[in-house]
Amino acid sequence: MKNLKLIVAFFSLLLIASCTISPTAKQYAVESDAFNGEMKIHEGPGVKDYINVFDDVSYYDKVDSYSFSANEDEGGEAINIRFANNGRASLSGSTDYRYPTGENRSLMLDIEENYGSPKAVESQLIRQALEKSVFTAGQFMNVFDALSKNRSYLQELIFDQANYGQYKVRFKEEKQIDLATGKEIVVKVSDRIECDGSSPLCINGFLRTEKSALKLYGIQLFNPTIKGLTGEASIEAAIASNLQRSNKMEELAIQAREAQVDAATTIETSKAEVAIEEAKSAKRVATAKAETAVKAELVKQAELEAQAKLAIKKAEAEGDKLKNIAGLSPLERATINKETAIGVAAELAKRPVPYIINNGNGGSNLELLILMIRCW
Repeated sequence: MKNLKLIVAFFSLLLIASCTISPTAKQYAVESDAFNGEMKIHEGPGVKDYINVFDDVSYYDKVDSYSFSANEDEGGEAINIRFANNGRASLSGSTDYRYPTGENRSLMLDIEENYGSPKAVESQLIRQALEKSVFTAGQFMNVFDALSKNRSYLQELIFDQANYGQYKVRFKEEKQIDLATGKEIVVKVSDRIECDGSSPLCINGFLRTEKSALKLYGIQLFNPTIKGLTGEASIEAAIASNLQRSNKMEELAIQAREAQVDAATTIETSKAEVAIEEAKSAKRVATAKAETAVKAELVKQAELEAQAKLAIKKAEAEGDKLKNIAGLSPLERATINKETAIGVAAELAKRPVPYIINNGNGGSNLELLILMIRCW
């Protein structure tokens, strides 16, 4: 009997515990009253309702994550994407999301009424928003660009549309090289339309065709990640082949750049050598000019010195001559005068025409000659 009472007490406590509403600090609990249909939002921590036998309660983590991936341990549900050139790929990734808070907290009632559980929110609301966004985002590029260089841009296009709504787009034609065939093709791609906020559908800087369903329910995606983007087998093969060609072209380009550098280095070395030789030649010319100038100066100085010595000697000789004349005896002076007169007469005798000297006084020529000699 005692054991029976214990068993009854245990199950009673279990029943009471199972009927209480007690969300954690990180949860919402949305309760639907079984009798009057009233819905309430509870957030923890603590017990909010002790008797909840017939009421419905759904618990929502305020912040949760959703994964879309081909891997079974990550959801097993990748999203297929088709690009502007009709290439296809499989997209895997994940995102965190946040339920409405603050003034928008009451939107949890709409979420509970329309979806009823977190799983339904993920499969019917979040995934559908992502699939719509992925479809539109694929039209902004070709598959080869998406797989090689535009992954971050693709991620921006997908999650911006999921949060704020599908873009209103305009189309433009672009010439592109099809990597599978190597031929140039014309592809029609989408382009976003920027706006200034004057339109109610101008959201986050771009015109939209409609608001995102996530925005209507106050759900916000954040911290998105594209983990994988796998193209069809033919596309992957074309990309691998193109990568091989690109690597070869890059190798050839590197070799060409190295050859250009070597050629430039050789040219510059040659220029430097020529400059060195020209400098040496200029130095030799300058040295020779300097030496010539020194020699010319030395010659000039020697000439001046010789002229000075000659002038000194002439002066000395003139002085000696004057000294000698001053010191002659009358006989010596007469002898010199005589010899001089004879020499003058001899020179006059050499003239080809008669030379007549007439002093106008009737004197003899001899006397006049002697007088001239004395005056000489």
